[in-house]
Amino acid sequence: MRSTCGIAHLRAARPGLVAVYAAVLALAWLPAVAHAQSAPATAPATRPGFENPVGWKWLLEPFEILPNAPAPHWEGQVGYVEYSFKRVAHGIVVVYLATPDRIGGRGQGNEYRVVVLADGHRHNVEPKSFMHSTEGMRYHFRPARVMPPDRPSWIGIEMLTPEGRRRQSEDALRRAAAAGVEVLPLPEIGQPLHFRLKTLDGSVVSDAELRSKVVLIDCWASTCSSCMEKTPRLRELYSARQPEGLAIIGINFDESPEKARQLIAERELQWPQVYVPSDNRTRQLWYEASSVSNLPRLILLDREGVVRGDVDHQRLDVEINKLLGGAKP
Repeated sequence: MRSTCGIAHLRAARPGLVAVYAAVLALAWLPAVAHAQSAPATAPATRPGFENPVGWKWLLEPFEILPNAPAPHWEGQVGYVEYSFKRVAHGIVVVYLATPDRIGGRGQGNEYRVVVLADGHRHNVEPKSFMHSTEGMRYHFRPARVMPPDRPSWIGIEMLTPEGRRRQSEDALRRAAAAGVEVLPLPEIGQPLHFRLKTLDGSVVSDAELRSKVVLIDCWASTCSSCMEKTPRLRELYSARQPEGLAIIGINFDESPEKARQLIAERELQWPQVYVPSDNRTRQLWYEASSVSNLPRLILLDREGVVRGDVDHQRLDVEINKLLGGAKP
């Protein structure tokens, strides 16, 4: 399974958005199947404050959790996604979400998150833990920290499909343009990726100027161990394959540009580097526009600027070699 790291600083606008670790693969066209047990009544979709963000929709509409209520256990299944809600000691609500696979935040399948609505606020809940099995992934959420102990709250599960992700990206791109913020658009396999981004040294890098080159976009941060482990190989690839037309663009998500510059100098990274400002608004726009969340993220474009891979760093040599041709160094 692909390793991921360092996402909290990527989506700092709302703490619960680090629930990207609960992004999972499912087949959205499958019909819902009957609940294993009767679930509580859900809230009308039009209830004020229960609206979904752009692109998202309810997999399970919010239902009310009352303080000091008996200890019920609700469970059900929609397509291949199974969910379970139950109370444990001291009335704490535990949520389990089980799916066939995990997409590692690459933005190609469906995403799911547990949402708590309480006192007029929305909270997207980060999974407490997850585990692998032969049947897929099982996520464990403990939303008690955002549930008032003495007042009712509502809890549900949201889903973001590939089509919803496109809508989210389009909306974020419009807002970013209005705010004068440069962001990377959503990379979609088989589609061209058009971008224009300012680098740390003040220059500009764009898809237009890199046409005819094989382009690797490397999203990274110093807090991501897997990101740091792959940098020696990136240096080797860049040195060996640049004459054949390989270009690399780094996109850094550290907490400050000074930290990014320090690492770039220490690691002797010779390719252009874009820094994503760490303020909440910019990081949120980047996430919504590009779906970049988990790191490392490696996006590969062919010589026509078309996205050909959203690749695992362990297969990077193979995928680059396919696009450049010739023997792997």
